[in-house]
Amino acid sequence: MLLPSPIRSGPNRFDPLLLIFRFLSSRWFHPTRILWLEVPFVMFIISKVPYTEIDWIAYMEQIDSFLSGERDYRSLVGSTGPLVYPGGHVLLYTLLYFLTNHGSNIVKAQYIFAFVYLCSSFVVGWIFKTVHVPLYLYGLLVLSKRLHSIFILRLFNDSFNSLFASLFLLSACKRRWTLSTIFLSIASSIKMSSLLFLPAYLVILLQSAGPKKTWVNIFSFAFVQLLFSFPFSSFIWSYWTQAFDFGRVFDYKWTVNWRFLPKFIFYSPIFSLIVLFVHASLLVVFAVRRWNYPSKASPLQMVRSMLTLQPLPSVAPISVDFILTSLTTSNLIGILCARSLHYQFYAWFAWYVPYMLYQANFSMPSTILLCGLQEYSWNVFPSTTISSMITVFIPALTLYRLMTMNPRRP
Repeated sequence: MLLPSPIRSGPNRFDPLLLIFRFLSSRWFHPTRILWLEVPFVMFIISKVPYTEIDWIAYMEQIDSFLSGERDYRSLVGSTGPLVYPGGHVLLYTLLYFLTNHGSNIVKAQYIFAFVYLCSSFVVGWIFKTVHVPLYLYGLLVLSKRLHSIFILRLFNDSFNSLFASLFLLSACKRRWTLSTIFLSIASSIKMSSLLFLPAYLVILLQSAGPKKTWVNIFSFAFVQLLFSFPFSSFIWSYWTQAFDFGRVFDYKWTVNWRFLPKFIFYSPIFSLIVLFVHASLLVVFAVRRWNYPSKASPLQMVRSMLTLQPLPSVAPISVDFILTSLTTSNLIGILCARSLHYQFYAWFAWYVPYMLYQANFSMPSTILLCGLQEYSWNVFPSTTISSMITVFIPALTLYRLMTMNPRRP
């Protein structure tokens, strides 16, 4: 697929921006080369930048309780509160517990998370090569201070969640549906944020693989979740209500996205219902105007197809960029409408913002500017009225452009 240059220039006119664009899109800016440059930089961060304790000790306290025989999620409590993540998180941090001498070897943990960061970066670079976007988009990611901080200096479980979510996206782009479903379920078992991909994924599955395989993948997703819940089967209700608590109320002190709202609005149940309504509405709009583009099927036709097991008629070929754009859009809708975002949640979506801005037909200078503004807004601590407005504005603008632009040919 030929990519249009975002900068137009006459044949005899010297344009430095065009030269920069061509260099940043050349083979010299290959993700593998950038990744090798990242290795010494990551090592430098570990050796020179102080580690910040936030949740690691609490994770280890909860795992210590789990290893002592406790299986009731309400009783798995650390210094920051009760355990609120699914069983995949527990098994993952149990492994880290033993690898880091019961959580006491922080430096070793940082090296493990640095490896996870590099793996995530590699997978994202692979995805960007798969969809044939200009490689300067990948270069924007390695400049992210917040991403390095989340992975290497904070040791959040969002790091592993992000890696498996990226593996899910890569597998989906390769049309390895069973593998992508397994990766999505694993990511959701670490942190339920990955469920944000599910609406678009089901629409794509139905159009690409048909209703029978879609049902198989739904049951596969559920089976993986059941496997992770098995250690807690004696307190199964406690597990499901704690690990997948959709009604949790967040603290205004830590919000990144709604700081510009007064506290009474932030804590209002009405505000919670409003963002839920906006979330559902945007999902429906994108489902009927974008994600169904290959089949032109209505929601009713999709439901009928799933119930009767009859494939949708006249489904056009589905391109890789259509798959990636649809899935990342579904995720970004959830980010925009999140009840509250904390700083570590940046890892849920930041990897794909440059790609989405490109798909929204922003020019290279505009893409760089918007990525810079987003990075700024997520590095302001505590968040301010201005930073939180930027945090909401950029996803909203991106989604608006993705909805109103001419769709790329699937």
